[in-house]
Amino acid sequence: GEGVLLGRSALVSADLAAGRLVRPFDLALKSAASYYVVYPEGALRQKKVRAFRDWLFAEIAADWVSAPKSQAPEAS
Repeated sequence: GEGVLLGRSALVSADLAAGRLVRPFDLALKSAASYYVVYPEGALRQKKVRAFRDWLFAEIAADWVSAPKSQAPEAS
């Protein structure tokens, strides 16, 4: 199909790399939005919670490293 999409780089980077999406302009906008991982105190003692959190952080780190500089999030 044809159309226009405004999307977060973390969510579209794989499709850009695979050629399913194209960037018509070399332009990236910073978003003030953030994601937070929230869990009850002591939850990390549960193996499944710790495993999920560790997996999530590893996925984020992998996306950050592989993103082109114009798309990589800035540390704050």
